[in-house]
Amino acid sequence: MTRFVFLLAFLFCVLNESDAQVRSHFSGSITVSTQIDSVADYSNIEVLVATQEGEVLDTLGYAVTDVDGRFATDIEARDRGIFPLLIMRNGNVLNASQYVVADGDSATIRAQLPLGDRSPIIRSPENSAWGAFKNTEAQHNQNLLELLQAGQNDAASVSRAVELASSLLWSLQTTFPNTFGGELAATKSVVMLDGWNDSLLVARAEALPATAPGIVEVIRAGRHALSRTDGLDASLAWVRAYEPQLETSEQKAALRSELVQAHLDSLNQELAVQEAQALIDDYPESSWVPWAQSAIYEAENLMPGMEAPALEIATSDSTTFSLADVAGRFAVIEFWSPRNRRYDTQLPQIEQILLRHIDDPLTWVFVAFELNDEVLETWYEGRDTYGIQLRASASDVEALSTAFNIATLPTRVLIDPEGRIIGKYAGDILLPLDSRLADVLPSTQQVPETNEG
Repeated sequence: MTRFVFLLAFLFCVLNESDAQVRSHFSGSITVSTQIDSVADYSNIEVLVATQEGEVLDTLGYAVTDVDGRFATDIEARDRGIFPLLIMRNGNVLNASQYVVADGDSATIRAQLPLGDRSPIIRSPENSAWGAFKNTEAQHNQNLLELLQAGQNDAASVSRAVELASSLLWSLQTTFPNTFGGELAATKSVVMLDGWNDSLLVARAEALPATAPGIVEVIRAGRHALSRTDGLDASLAWVRAYEPQLETSEQKAALRSELVQAHLDSLNQELAVQEAQALIDDYPESSWVPWAQSAIYEAENLMPGMEAPALEIATSDSTTFSLADVAGRFAVIEFWSPRNRRYDTQLPQIEQILLRHIDDPLTWVFVAFELNDEVLETWYEGRDTYGIQLRASASDVEALSTAFNIATLPTRVLIDPEGRIIGKYAGDILLPLDSRLADVLPSTQQVPETNEG
């Protein structure tokens, strides 16, 4: 098991009582299977609820079991929320899960070690709501997987599955009234409708109070929906109407970022820069300031129609690849990492895109952001690879991250035959890029050649 290196440190990082606004109680018993320990002494099992802010670990609650495995502790936090729950013994983490801290909640646990990867059952109104939320999400993900395996992942089937899960999540706020988990479930039920049922999304979003957890994500999804149904101006007005209702400057700055992103999405370069600068000026202490600065760079350097930044990377055969090597062809430059576990699930989709465009003037350039030889070699082992495979050095990663304004991996940039940017697509979703390729390229149905990786 993992050594808990902060075992002593957290004892000196206890949350200042004067800062605590949320208080709850946690008690129960933790025993050990007789197959592991036949002595039946369950003392010195540590129960820790904590949160880490930067390098400082705040202890919200801590207890040590007696010989019968019993413990009790009060939990104190600045705000209600979901926090790590660690069960430890002799400095080793035996189980890591999650715990809801909400004012007035009283939770109990009865657990027998070892739990493996299973989460212990925590009983309280708040933790039961959170458990129902997680179980509903897990069932939805399983349903989507079964649709995929059955070849029924068409838009209509997926839409029905999404709307079913959304309705179940929405109902949890009634089943578990006034709980953090129920409110989070309502938020998720709205956000997951983005792109599937715009009218239902907006109706549910308007039914949520501005104090709902994750309200900015709800506003973001609503902006997307209204932009599709009523146009840009209506979506911007809807976003702006929320600002006076939000409680914190951080939330308001996040809301302003939606205005910036809306103008970027609509290719309104000047307005995007104006909104980003206004965010910086109005909320200079916000964590969104670096994002706004990045957005200004994006608007001034990486909008469609602008010349793509320079790209020069040493290849495995000691030559140098540059965009000049694909001049006269469309190119997708994909910055990716083998450490992204979700990336593997995208490879079949990329293969299908290449299959449709194998005879088109399109080159797909994969630039791996990975400095560890073993990690990259292990990823490539036994794989069929497509396109041009490159690896960025440490200096390349820094330079390319700056030049292409890369904040997340994968990020893909579509470039036209003259070296101008057509679009930039950050994140796991391939559909917008696929659709744009369909706009600019004719489609074919031949199988691409592979290079044995």
